[in-house]
Amino acid sequence: MSDFFASYPDPVVRYREGDRPTVTAVNPAFVRQFSVDADELVEEPVEAALTAVGIDVDVGELESEAGEAVPDSDEDDPSTDTDDSDNGAGHTDTDAVPTGLTAEVVVTGAGDSHYAIRQIDTDDGGYLLLTDVSATVERRRALEADNDRLEGFARTVSHDLRNPLEVAQSRLMAARETGDEIHFEKTEAAHTRIRELVEDVLTLARSGRTISETEPVDLAAVVSEAWETVDAPAATLDIDAELGPITADRERLRTLFENLFRNSVEHVGTNVSISVESTGGGFVVADDGPGIPSDRRDEVFEAGVSTGNGTTGLGLSIVSDIAAAHGWTVSLTDGPDGGAQFAFDHSSA
Repeated sequence: MSDFFASYPDPVVRYREGDRPTVTAVNPAFVRQFSVDADELVEEPVEAALTAVGIDVDVGELESEAGEAVPDSDEDDPSTDTDDSDNGAGHTDTDAVPTGLTAEVVVTGAGDSHYAIRQIDTDDGGYLLLTDVSATVERRRALEADNDRLEGFARTVSHDLRNPLEVAQSRLMAARETGDEIHFEKTEAAHTRIRELVEDVLTLARSGRTISETEPVDLAAVVSEAWETVDAPAATLDIDAELGPITADRERLRTLFENLFRNSVEHVGTNVSISVESTGGGFVVADDGPGIPSDRRDEVFEAGVSTGNGTTGLGLSIVSDIAAAHGWTVSLTDGPDGGAQFAFDHSSA
């Protein structure tokens, strides 16, 4: 066994060609990574050996799926070591570890782990190098989600802010020309609208950040605190006595409820009735309004989408982002009184 094979830090499978490529050895890193008995994998088909550790890949299609071969690099890849000294196994490292490294193919393994598999061909078989790239894949997913949010911010800033800015400019010009008080009032209203949009965009930017620290939180207490920010004296809130503690980021959880309550007031009216109840694996927030049409329920969590007049269309996107940052799922259904009901499931978080 070559020094490369024994000391390579990532799992490696050595195999020989045939009707079905067969495992001849796995390196110590493979045994450690997957907690397997190396002897039990020897003489097994490569696909079967990888399936046994939760990785499904067709070795015969690796090269065709990978595309162009990666240029050999003596500097970057230990597999291209050109030291011709005898390694104690009856052959040289150069003979045991030829070049011909294909581009990597990323596959999903057990537990949603991701592995980059690279193949090295030899005269009678080859090597498969497995590198755990789960962290990289997750970072890419997070970056894609951030990019989607940034696009949403750009749409909001470019579209939603344009109207109140134009109103403020035209009314200010009219005020200067006529001195009519009504133009100052309209300018002030436009500025208020701009502040609301800016505040919501900033909240949306913070809401989707990964949550690194959580703590046991009194859910009923957070609901009550959020309700205090509702400017609707005729509105009522019913809090389920069974609401228990929940593990969460307290401030972002409060923001979640504030946006749900504001959404109900804006779409139902200042006399809306809202309830918050426990569901065992989570909680639901429902109102007694007309509800949201079934054909629009998937889109209301998108930034900038609103079913009411004069709203920023960011409130439910903020709610969705906060839930996702906690690892919760949120769904929208009809409530017991026919209104909108938001169901949160945190059982798998």
